[in-house]
Parts: sequence; structure tokens; C-alpha cells
Amino acid sequence: MSSGNRYVVVPTVTVLAMMKARLTGAVKGHALLKKKADALTLRRGALLPWCLFAVSERREVCGSAPCTGRTDRAGAQLAAGALG
Repeated sequence: MSSGNRYVVVPTVTVLAMMKARLTGAVKGHALLKKKADALTLRRGALLPWCLFAVSERREVCGSAPCTGRTDRAGAQLAAGALG
């Protein structure tokens, strides 16, 4: 066990009170961050089905236009000598 990330503490009442306050703040901050992460996870979970629906709907509307557009562009670049 390394002691590189430990504080050197002189065991006086004042220093121990400061360390206790620091620990209390760290625990509270961790709890707040965990609560925020859980809320964002729930929000993302609620938003994800809508996004997937929107993507599949766009695919049906657009068809294969993006694929043909990419191949046309690559063909034009190849003819112009930009690729390879």
C-alpha cells in the first residue's frame, strides 16, 4: 500500500476536525455527482427510443440516397486524382 496520496496529519483536535469536514464535503459532493449521473442516465434512456425511431424513420424517407451520394463523391474524387 503506497502512502503517496495520503495527507500527513498531526493528530490535533483542530486538524482532525478539518479532515472530518473535508471528508463530509467529499461524501456530499460524491452523492450529488451520483444523483446527477443517475438523472442524466434516466433522461438519456427516455430520449433514446425517440432518437432510434427518428433515425429509422429518416432511413425510410431518404432510402439509399446518402449511400449513392457518398459513392458518387468518391468516384468524382477518384476521377479528379484526389484519392490514391
